[in-house]
Amino acid sequence: MTETAQTGRADDEQAALAQTGTTYFRANSSADDATANGRDSVAIGPRAVADGNNSLAIGLNATTSGPGDALSVGMLASSGNAGAVAIGSTVKAFGNNSLAFGYLAESSGVNSVALGSRAAGLIEGAVALGRESTVTGQGSVALGAHSSASADHVVSVGNDDLQRVIRHVAPGEVSAASTDAINGSQLHATDTHLAELSAAIGNVVDNTADSIYFRVGSSTANPTGPGQSVSAGPGARASGGANIAVGADAVASGENNAIAVGHGAHASGYDAVALAVNAVASGVGSVAMGIEATATAARAMALGPYSSATGARSVALGESSVADRDDTVSVGSAQSQRAIIYMRAGAVSATSTDAINGSQLHATNRQLGELARRLSSQVDALEREMDTGERLLDRLEARIARLEGCD
Repeated sequence: MTETAQTGRADDEQAALAQTGTTYFRANSSADDATANGRDSVAIGPRAVADGNNSLAIGLNATTSGPGDALSVGMLASSGNAGAVAIGSTVKAFGNNSLAFGYLAESSGVNSVALGSRAAGLIEGAVALGRESTVTGQGSVALGAHSSASADHVVSVGNDDLQRVIRHVAPGEVSAASTDAINGSQLHATDTHLAELSAAIGNVVDNTADSIYFRVGSSTANPTGPGQSVSAGPGARASGGANIAVGADAVASGENNAIAVGHGAHASGYDAVALAVNAVASGVGSVAMGIEATATAARAMALGPYSSATGARSVALGESSVADRDDTVSVGSAQSQRAIIYMRAGAVSATSTDAINGSQLHATNRQLGELARRLSSQVDALEREMDTGERLLDRLEARIARLEGCD
């Protein structure tokens, strides 16, 4: 080839590069090549294997298996079922539509979530959030490092040896049908009323009031992404500035810093994060984690499969939980409630916003029972004195009658 021809070819290549944009990719390894066996699957990294359709495996020995739509990112990351997402080193996501994120994290239950180093969601609907947190109870949530939830449909913030105080809890509704958490200031108000009642009961016998009032009650499109955005997976799209879309049909369309990870995940809010199959984060700074989790309000968090956070700054915690009021934390819904366990005793004062545990309410109930017993005892004593007075009055009237007869 002549020098003139070589120069012309170089010019053509530069022109093509200018039209398509710069692509940065390098590989340095002597290990076996990656393998993409599934239809529309992608495998990147030494010995990476993508077996399921529409699956994506990225990293040394990363693997995806099962029917499809799985995602594995990281060394030895493994996703073994439909819609499973495994992100991190040696992480495992084996449950249908499960999510595991962090070193040695494992999500083996259907629709389970494990977030944090060695976190484990081992049963259907489990949500484990925090280092070495573990959930073995169906539909339960373990929140915080070393927390465990072994009973079904509970929220745990500790374990048998470690309890935590839940603080900054807004006053909950107090009614016969309420499932809201009660804070320390509300219990303090109750204790204050009990103390006032106790003082009043102590004066019942000494008072001489007439009445006492008291009551008790393949043609798939390639991933696209402009500028600093990154997209990976069939049909993945990252638009806006510095956005990330990973997984088949994942979309990160927020104005900036949006992250969508998982098949069909959609992050459209500024700084929004959507993790897992069909998760949606549309509010500014919102987070949706778990299959079909939805966070639509500003800074809302939906953590768990099918959870929904539509109130501003609200948190929906656990499978199918609903947070539809601003500045609230929900651990269930109108149809399904959870107990919060392993909760340390909160402060009881006029300004406390700590959550109150069962032992504190039990102590208040015992005080109320003792007050009721004292009241009953003192009322009985008062009735006996009144009976004695009536008998004396009858005798006096009889004596007066006899004296009048003598006249």
